[in-house]
Amino acid sequence: MADSKVKRYQRQMVTDTVMCLLKNLPVVRTPEEIVRQELFQRLLASGYSKNNLLLDSTFLGYDGQVFSADVIALEQETVLHVAPLLVISIKKPSHQFNYNWLQKFQFSGAKYIAWFNGKEFKIFAYTSEEYKEIPPFLPNYNELLAPSNNESFRLKSSLRPGYNLKQILSNLHDHLYGNSNIRIPSRLGIEIQKILLIKKFDEEQSRLTCKFCIAQHELPTGLNGDKKILPESFHSVGSRVRDLAANHDCLNIEQKIGIIELDDPSIYYAVFHLEGISLSRTPSDVLGDALETFRSVTIKREGGQFFTHRYVIDLALHIVGFNGEEEQTLADISCGTSGFLHRAKNIIIDSAKQRGILSEKEQTELASNLLLGVEIDHDLVQISNTSPEFSKLPKSIVEEHDSLSPFSQWSDSLSDRLAPNSRAFSVGNPPFGTKITIKNLHVLKEFSLAHAWTKKEGRWVESSKIVPRSPDVLFIERNLSLLIPGKGRMALVVPYQILSGPKEGFVREWIMASCKVLAIIDLPEETFQPYTGTKGALLVVERRLQPNPQWETELPYPIFMACPQKIGHDRRGKPIFKHNNSAEVDTDLPEIADAFDAHLNDKNPTEVSQNAFLISSTVIKRETDIRLNAAYYRPSSSDLRSQIASIVESNTSLTVTSLGDLVDDIFYPGRFKRDYTEVLEDSVPFLGGSNITELIPITKKRILKESSYYQTLALKKGWILITRSGTTGIVSTVPSDWEGYAASEHLIRIIPNPQKLHPGYLCAYLRSEIGQNLLRDGIFGSVVDEINCSYIASIPVLHPKNLEEANKIGEQIARADVLRAEASKLIADASSAIENFIR
Repeated sequence: MADSKVKRYQRQMVTDTVMCLLKNLPVVRTPEEIVRQELFQRLLASGYSKNNLLLDSTFLGYDGQVFSADVIALEQETVLHVAPLLVISIKKPSHQFNYNWLQKFQFSGAKYIAWFNGKEFKIFAYTSEEYKEIPPFLPNYNELLAPSNNESFRLKSSLRPGYNLKQILSNLHDHLYGNSNIRIPSRLGIEIQKILLIKKFDEEQSRLTCKFCIAQHELPTGLNGDKKILPESFHSVGSRVRDLAANHDCLNIEQKIGIIELDDPSIYYAVFHLEGISLSRTPSDVLGDALETFRSVTIKREGGQFFTHRYVIDLALHIVGFNGEEEQTLADISCGTSGFLHRAKNIIIDSAKQRGILSEKEQTELASNLLLGVEIDHDLVQISNTSPEFSKLPKSIVEEHDSLSPFSQWSDSLSDRLAPNSRAFSVGNPPFGTKITIKNLHVLKEFSLAHAWTKKEGRWVESSKIVPRSPDVLFIERNLSLLIPGKGRMALVVPYQILSGPKEGFVREWIMASCKVLAIIDLPEETFQPYTGTKGALLVVERRLQPNPQWETELPYPIFMACPQKIGHDRRGKPIFKHNNSAEVDTDLPEIADAFDAHLNDKNPTEVSQNAFLISSTVIKRETDIRLNAAYYRPSSSDLRSQIASIVESNTSLTVTSLGDLVDDIFYPGRFKRDYTEVLEDSVPFLGGSNITELIPITKKRILKESSYYQTLALKKGWILITRSGTTGIVSTVPSDWEGYAASEHLIRIIPNPQKLHPGYLCAYLRSEIGQNLLRDGIFGSVVDEINCSYIASIPVLHPKNLEEANKIGEQIARADVLRAEASKLIADASSAIENFIR
């Protein structure tokens, strides 16, 4: 017993300690210690030696005063602890900086003093008998030794990789969003990316010093509220940056930066917080991640735009089969901020390196030849084309154009780069989740999906009539038209409604006839939250050589499907990590990619991920509305129906009947103008979905009986109600005391036929776990969960052949309804008696 306690204690000690980089000893892991070790790592990388660093020590200042600090940097071979080069105070991440902290070091004699909490770094240099705040970058050791020069610019040798670039860009955008001359997020994003391009250009010049920096004489004077920056300092820094932009544009005709629209104070602030990092030396994955996050924040602030999550992009490119080979041309014709193109470029570069193509020029030419984006929004085009990752491409990667316009109206520059039947891959996340519809007849007549479709003998048929369509529908057809027939592949994020909604059945008919479905991934509900509650799915298809209207009769082929549950953040957008102390985001999309690879290798994908599975193409049928959402086919759903069928085979006393064959009607009323009344006489309560589970419905809404729509809303005793939208699938009966109440059109009404099956049995079945699972399988909708009458009618109802046996179960529900009505009356009588006391 004692041994086990010792082992547990030892394991805890290992977990709760971290190795000190300077002492080479384990120290207790605390938030402040994590900050200390991060700082030590930076110090060692910046040329500091363990021999000239003191930890948690003291030094002598002016007049022999003793000062203490967490880190003290001294000159080599210094004996006395006086006149340190640098002293640093380390705080835990929750600690906020206060300029009053400077006062205790005012007479310390330290050349530099710094403050660090893991997120924020403040540093001050002693010049002209006072401390001035300087750009927040740790100076390397040789800089500390160099004499101060009022006119000196930063040496390029002092630049360090921007491992914290993500935080720097976040803080920079937040400050400029509230304080610059530009307050539109997308335009501000463009300007910041221009600044980054200028910085990178400055680093690449042959000079030893930077022009992209704040000189000694341009530094702020004073601190906190007294901080002042001279107008000539703003102007001189702004002028140098604008000169750098002009020089860049002279040397880069195809990729010009153009006019810097930020004012001089905003440019000064950006330079102050960026000058000490090297974009050229920042690892590509760190740089790419920081810029991707920055673009995400920028575009989400704009509102109404979806930013496709990196994990979704990676999964889409993986499943569609894009690996960056020389013939793999790829287009994203609704590219937004070019998330797909950024990831595709990285794949191309990695593939080129593996093939021995090491020249940066050859790599960028290859990426430029293979990739193309199209975007109608000018600001989003600018965000893409000013991206530092695309700065070396010989041509702008994104063309500004309406990609849904007729091909004959495409500009020459776009037509030269993109044509029908030409691309190996098309990918993207077209705009959806809005009420926008395309009404331009010249655009609509180009699309089969813009025609009205009607159902004839169970099959969707295209008519000659043209109707307005939402862009997400048209983008499916336009993307497919760009693919090489017989081999081109498409991976699109589409609204869940397209794959599941009854009204969108014609789109699925067209998809099945025009493509072979390779994979469908129902994306986690939180994917686009908190910015929108719209649900999406990933549709991956291969274009057929010729459309096949008889797709139901073709030979079967496997379709990969998955229902991942974790996107890496919650509904509020807060990241979720796998472990409390881990930086690893909790998402199962990479697991889905591994499961797809297992499928390609003729293995069972479910053995890799329980959320992945295969179906045969033959199970997709017109009689089940050509449902394509993965949730409809997940094994738990299919197994339940199979289990019901097998029970009937083994138990001859039971049978299965479709619900629609057991009732007189399933319906819900149409929408109406809700003219509520406060009059109690000749009016009835109006119930919504939330009321049907209440013992005594609480509602202030009432409808006049004389209203023209009252009869279509009125309830009858014994009916069964099911919520059809929002919180879908709640089941209730109509008790006797609700007779004549009005109810919302969001409640489906089932009129039972007692001669076929006891109403109470049917209600109990729908409320059981079996019934609830079957109802859940019928849910569709991109924004609001919905279920329709035709699906409810198709639900298999397992019941005894002997109606008397079914009646015994049904009578229990009937008895419960009687007791429910009695309880409701007793409660109402008791409340009334008490209220009479004050009347």
